[in-house]
Amino acid sequence: MYSADATFDLGFVRAEYSTFDQDDPGYIKFKSYYVQAGITPTEKVTIAAEYDGGTNNLSFKPAPLPNLDLPLNQDVGLGITFKPSAQVAFKIEGHSVSGYAFDTPVASVIPPTAPPLVMSLAPKSKVNYVMLSVAFAF
Repeated sequence: MYSADATFDLGFVRAEYSTFDQDDPGYIKFKSYYVQAGITPTEKVTIAAEYDGGTNNLSFKPAPLPNLDLPLNQDVGLGITFKPSAQVAFKIEGHSVSGYAFDTPVASVIPPTAPPLVMSLAPKSKVNYVMLSVAFAF
């Protein structure tokens, strides 16, 4: 895992990258990353953007399945935080997500129905959403 974090007078930049490799019984190489940047034009307002994603490269041994490069998710987000005081923060954020890793299962492969009997990647699922939140500190 690698991580970088920098804070400036009027903003910040953060990034993380994680990877995991496994060779037995089949090959798995998992990668996950995000980059986040924000500006604080006033003491009470922060505007931030984030891009994150991940991939899972799978090799099935000895099963007769093809190797699979599964792009888990790509998420682009934009958020605005308003802090009227040190004890409360209001936030609105929007996200556009595409890929195969969601709270509920989505199809990631299409089973073969005719020769050649090889699975293929299913179309990516997509979702756009907005969240509103309030945080309190005591």
